[in-house]
Amino acid sequence: MLDRINPHRLGPRLSEETTMTQDTKARRDALASFLGVSPVEVRTSKTEGSKRFLFDQSTWLVLTDGEADTLAREAILRDVWTFSRSFLRVHISSVFLPTLEAFEPLRERACERANPVLLTMLRDLDAFVADAIRDDGRGRFLAAQDRAECSAQGFYLYLQG
Repeated sequence: MLDRINPHRLGPRLSEETTMTQDTKARRDALASFLGVSPVEVRTSKTEGSKRFLFDQSTWLVLTDGEADTLAREAILRDVWTFSRSFLRVHISSVFLPTLEAFEPLRERACERANPVLLTMLRDLDAFVADAIRDDGRGRFLAAQDRAECSAQGFYLYLQG
């Protein structure tokens, strides 16, 4: 008769492997392949779940194309205040252009608190996001460490820190 093995008794690596979903394993394997290491060397982040992984001293975000689009959009719209005046000018409704010039000193002082006002001035949020991604790529908004987007096995990889 076979006894059941308690995965916790055998250590955290086996426990993590046995509780990992197929999707999480696929993400982990894609990152391991990109890094050129064994999948067992890549750990899931305890705080971020199945999309964030740890290797060595680095944290990586591993996303599908749709997830990357969604998170990049959220980051862009959260940080409208960081875009250059010339980029904003292209996307601000003509009604607000004089206001944008007057608003500039306040934007520099208010930082992220200026974001809600700037969002109301934008003509088309989708066009704003598309142009930001076209100009800088999603990595600019998702990869805090190197601002690069890498890919492996159908996933997009972002070095977070």
